Amino acid sequence: MEITSWKFCRGECPGAEQQDYDDVRWETVCVPHDWSIEGSFREDEAAGGSGGYLPTGIGWYRTTFAVEAPSGEAKVFLGFDGVYRCAQIWVNGHLAGRHANGYTGYLLDITPWVLTREQNCLAVRVDNSHQPESRWYTGSGLYRSVRLIITGLLHFRPYGVRVETPVITSDLAMPLAEAVILNEAPDAIEFSLYNTILDPQGEHVTTTETLYRLRAGEEVRLLDELLRIQAPKLWSTEDPQVYTLKSSIWVDGQRVDEQVATFGIREAAFTAREGFVLNGEPTLMKGVCLHHDGGLVGAAVPRRVLERRLALLKEMGCNAIRTSHNPPSPEFLDLCDRMGFLVMEELYDEWMITKPKGTQTRYGVSEFFQETVVQDVLFTVRRDRNHPCIVIWSAGNEVPEQSEPDGILILAKLKELIAREDARPVTVGCDRIASQDGQAALPEFLALQDVIGYNYADRWGERRELASEADHVADPTRCFIGTEDSAVRMIRGEYQVDRENPYSACLPDLERMWKYTVTRNHVAGTFLWAGIDYWGEANWPCVASNFGQMDTCGFPKMGYYFYQSLWTEAPMVKLFPHWNWEGREGEPIPVVCFTNCDYVELFLNGRFLGRQSYEFPRLGMNMAFGCYDRPNRVVTTGDLHLTWQVPYEPGELRVLAYRGGSLAAEDTARTAKSPKRFQIQCEQEIFAGEEDIAHVAVDIVDKNGVIVPDASMKVQFAVEGPGVLVGVDNGNPMCHKSRRGTVIRAFHGKCLAIIRGTGDEGIIRVLIQAKKLEPAEMRIVCKRRK
Repeated sequence: MEITSWKFCRGECPGAEQQDYDDVRWETVCVPHDWSIEGSFREDEAAGGSGGYLPTGIGWYRTTFAVEAPSGEAKVFLGFDGVYRCAQIWVNGHLAGRHANGYTGYLLDITPWVLTREQNCLAVRVDNSHQPESRWYTGSGLYRSVRLIITGLLHFRPYGVRVETPVITSDLAMPLAEAVILNEAPDAIEFSLYNTILDPQGEHVTTTETLYRLRAGEEVRLLDELLRIQAPKLWSTEDPQVYTLKSSIWVDGQRVDEQVATFGIREAAFTAREGFVLNGEPTLMKGVCLHHDGGLVGAAVPRRVLERRLALLKEMGCNAIRTSHNPPSPEFLDLCDRMGFLVMEELYDEWMITKPKGTQTRYGVSEFFQETVVQDVLFTVRRDRNHPCIVIWSAGNEVPEQSEPDGILILAKLKELIAREDARPVTVGCDRIASQDGQAALPEFLALQDVIGYNYADRWGERRELASEADHVADPTRCFIGTEDSAVRMIRGEYQVDRENPYSACLPDLERMWKYTVTRNHVAGTFLWAGIDYWGEANWPCVASNFGQMDTCGFPKMGYYFYQSLWTEAPMVKLFPHWNWEGREGEPIPVVCFTNCDYVELFLNGRFLGRQSYEFPRLGMNMAFGCYDRPNRVVTTGDLHLTWQVPYEPGELRVLAYRGGSLAAEDTARTAKSPKRFQIQCEQEIFAGEEDIAHVAVDIVDKNGVIVPDASMKVQFAVEGPGVLVGVDNGNPMCHKSRRGTVIRAFHGKCLAIIRGTGDEGIIRVLIQAKKLEPAEMRIVCKRRK
């Protein structure tokens, strides 16, 4: 049972852990909750640019809960998916536990302090006041779910059910279900363990029963080898089929505990000959790195926000996510399972040595790493190991220990902890592969990795061209992966068109690295930095990064379409920049086109400006001299994008893209006139009785429906009916307006609002207005799920 309703107070509150403390004047909040994002951006905030110039500090949460089970016959646990950070938990005035790491979940046994059939007081003190302590925005508070779990005295170990499928054929899969069970009763107990598998449609597949007798105080690991699935449906990125295993313990006809695990049937491996192989097919990992925040919602990210962002990445052609640089929420992994993403789950950004890069992180994980590493790693791996999306663990990112003898010992320890609970390979994001300053990653450190992770391999000396080639020649048996590679970095809608530094100047380097990755079988893939802009890692006046291929609203930037042209098959073409350049008539404007079609033709106001084409990989002869799989064509560039210098005149740029001789896609860039009205995209339905939300994406357009690229007027949002306005955003990393208000300036003609349902059925009316624009209304139906 999730505990969602809490009382909250910012600052220190002496005595707030006591049952009789008066919290009537505290704010009522819904958990998950992030108090930092509710604050104002201030240049003098203690978290600094790393924390997005948002407030941190100390906060208190209080709530009550009831337990109906008879005293002495039940175990009561509190499950925290993430508290940022340094949490202290009191139950009925008793200090029940502490947890330092803000990203790792934990389960707390509160049985000794629980009063049955009475209201129990739960108080949590969260201390995020030691700043700066991170290289990016973390959020503050109970920012992930909190659950109350009640079991019998005979129960599963927390996340004690593990399922693997070592035998897979087209006709039969044979999952192995392992369950760790504890008896905390004073006497021996005879019980039945039931394992039931449901197929991806929720239909029953098979059930097995195991009888066992467990002595008092004993723990047992039971392995069920009798499960069978006929004609299994494999999990893949294109067809992510997810099964469910329900494991339950029954005593005298009563169920005393149950754990539910989702899993996928798939074979995954990393090899030097083929890179990453999924179900027997070499599969290039086309990935992005993601921080955990969700834009205007901060670190408390609703499931629907995650789902929308992942869907947009899927449309870009992305098939892999690196959870940089810490474990994600269970909801995130569940969505990756069901949407078909490969996941590199990263455990740490810092080990024992505090990172010196950028803004000093004086109070990082290194403060408590040694004391908490065993608990944090074992819990995380046990919690997440059944997810089919996870194909590799990353033990760390850019840790200074990669160059130190102690780093070899730490990595060996982390690998041993992971291997206790899971057999997936381990890597590390190494950024000092070929450093010439005496701090290169040690060969022994690299040798410990199952797959060697490179961060920006093309930064160092001759590796600007050769990347991992020298290492592959030295050891052809090793597999490599780009744990972090450069991507297009820019602010959405801003285009430098001057000759000395055009907005497209970054593309050649990025294309060279992509060509290298694609043409080396020993390279399993790439993870771009980054997928989506995030709060922090900024310098005032910026409060957010601009590394993403989408902005904080989830609006695509130029890089999004660049990678879509490389990573997708469906015909696409996209033109940049916009075509509003008043005062520059007659000046050449660099026009860039991204496409995955055979060739394109460009027109300005109906005048033909030429045909262009690129080809990668190049078409080679097949079997015999002069024989090709398809007609050869003339290409005009060795780049992976097409360019023109077009003297500016108002009107319409139009590009036509052809595949197989037929028109397959087109795009236009039109000169916009003055702003006239709103153009809105929004979910038309949300579900009552759930924490469901709707995204209201607003474009400011002229009378012809063309987005006005310099529109920056204030946009006002109001909500009526069974919904509330969560907040607003515009994707501008230099906007200091609170994202929890009702007004935001449009940024390059766009802005976003998020609406949450109150739980009731009805019609939510979203009213949008701005000066000199026609007001607009959006209606969202809030109804019960069938």
